[in-house]
Amino acid sequence: MHPVRVRVTYKRQRSYYSTGKALFQEDWEKLPTAKGEALKAIRVSIQKFSKNLRLEVEVLTKQDQFSLEALNKRLSNATGDTVNTAFKARIDDLTENGKVSTSDWYKYTLRSIALFAGQNIKFSQITIDWLKKYEKHLLKENKSYTTISMYMRALQVIVNEAKEADIIKPTAHPFGKGKYEIPQHEGRNIALTISQVSEIVKYEPESETIACAGIYGFSPTSATAPILPTSANSNFQTSAMVSFHFTGKRH
Repeated sequence: MHPVRVRVTYKRQRSYYSTGKALFQEDWEKLPTAKGEALKAIRVSIQKFSKNLRLEVEVLTKQDQFSLEALNKRLSNATGDTVNTAFKARIDDLTENGKVSTSDWYKYTLRSIALFAGQNIKFSQITIDWLKKYEKHLLKENKSYTTISMYMRALQVIVNEAKEADIIKPTAHPFGKGKYEIPQHEGRNIALTISQVSEIVKYEPESETIACAGIYGFSPTSATAPILPTSANSNFQTSAMVSFHFTGKRH
């Protein structure tokens, strides 16, 4: 089944809000014209939820105070209220934007922390002590410090976003100097000769793309992974240019 959520997009940033409903794809496609009592009740519930959400957006827009952070403060059911759902929202966003490798990184991290602490991890649980225990758990699983560092950095991004959305207070943020410090990547120190360094300095890249790839160490990729047909999406705009999308996506 697919959880039904409302996606709010503002200035290219997205936030997902759970309606508390889940449907099979075929039921989602029938929903607008469904006559059965069960689907009608779900439709009414989703419509009520989206109406209330839109009203909150309009209030903030009229006050010239709209931002996703401000909206999240007014809503208690944002998907960011648990670590697991915040990860899933980020994974969906990365996948939709073709960032497959980064999406996989977050998937592996989510799978790992879910095995460690369950499917409903509250942000209040992510403390310095919790992170230290999680690190010990990963070491017992024979994970390298490179892997541990990658998992922790993904989790740190999610926690940072929760802090920005005022889901957690700055004083409760567990990462940083004097708190939990992410272990460094493992690596080998390979010395270059003077002539090799000279060749690097003198190298003239053939294009700007090659120059960027050389500096940051990545190669561009593209991919698309549509979850539902476009007919399953309903969109409308506000003066704040916030678009709403009903999306059902498999966990």
